[in-house]
Amino acid sequence: QAVMGVQVVVTLLAASLMQKMAPHCSFARWLLCNGSLYRYKHPSDEELCALAGKQRPKSKRDRKMNGMMEDKPLSVPRDINLQLDTSPITAVDALVLRYFLEYQWFVDFAVYASAVYVFSEGYFCLASPARETNLGVLWCLLSVVFSVKVFFMVMRHYFRSEEGGERSVCLTFAFFFLLLAMLALVVREEYLEFGLEAGLAAVTQNLETILKPRGWEWTPVPPLLCPSLSDSSFDTARLWAIVALSLLRLLGTRHHLQAYLGLAERWVQQMRKEAGRIPALEIQQKITRIYCYVSVVSLQYLGPIILTLHCVLLLKTLGHHSWGLYPESPPVSPAAPVAPPRPKGDAGEDVHVVVQEISGVLGCIFTPPFFRGLFSFLTWWVAACQVVTSLFGLYFHQYLAAS
Repeated sequence: QAVMGVQVVVTLLAASLMQKMAPHCSFARWLLCNGSLYRYKHPSDEELCALAGKQRPKSKRDRKMNGMMEDKPLSVPRDINLQLDTSPITAVDALVLRYFLEYQWFVDFAVYASAVYVFSEGYFCLASPARETNLGVLWCLLSVVFSVKVFFMVMRHYFRSEEGGERSVCLTFAFFFLLLAMLALVVREEYLEFGLEAGLAAVTQNLETILKPRGWEWTPVPPLLCPSLSDSSFDTARLWAIVALSLLRLLGTRHHLQAYLGLAERWVQQMRKEAGRIPALEIQQKITRIYCYVSVVSLQYLGPIILTLHCVLLLKTLGHHSWGLYPESPPVSPAAPVAPPRPKGDAGEDVHVVVQEISGVLGCIFTPPFFRGLFSFLTWWVAACQVVTSLFGLYFHQYLAAS
């Protein structure tokens, strides 16, 4: 008998590869630094003075020798013919980006988690182990947790920012999406089918058989008239549709990031239409800030995709759905065991019985119908948030930012 199972070996191998190969081979670094993305370089003071028809600014030493101690900031007309130079983003350039290391680790972990999950699915399909736990589920759960952690990290960064109104935008959309989630729960399942009612009803029935014999005051929830669940072929089609859309959004990552980097050129074009003067430092800071935040924007774009994809993978495995590629027989939810009164014995037996009872209670709560409802709702909510924020972003950049 093997000391370690196949899945444990693959998990340890994936963790070792992720640690050892990150400095040499990284999907996240390749996504940003393979030469297909171009950043806009800010103009120097000499270039701005040449465009404005001014004399080249003197150094501090020359100003001190001429008795000019006042350091007046350089300003240029807004309508100068400024053309920004471009340069491909390299790995050396990316090291100075804000949150680049966090971005690289998070995306690489999601890639390895997906690979381990695919291997686990193939292993369970071919070998059909009877008493093994799918460790791919653990990797997907960690990806979900790290996705939420990344969102909080970006939100904390925006809350600390004093410019641009990011704090107000975060609070506004937080309350809006909370309201959206509450409205979705009110809608009848004939229109939005999550399976939450069926999952909660199963949990209630299982807990009743456990707690009532032990003297707990238990008021069972009235039976819910849940609509019939969709057949397996429809559930399989929904799983594949979400996976395909997630991969499609992943393929469009470079186009979206390049569109974000193009905001620098768009800002310069908008500046030319305005009258007056502008400090040269403001031009340089604006163009540089757009590039320095490209890793943060990458996290905002890839985070929801990774969260949606791994929620779907968890929905398939924990909800006992099927990919439709091979026959699967979803196991029935275990019935709630009613343990008889424990006879007095040694402490070891008592601990063993308590552990069995706790495992039975947890098994009756976290049933496949419960996971179906939970991850179906979470997947829908994340996808709805992506659609709403994308539409708002299009409206903002097309109408509000241009005005």
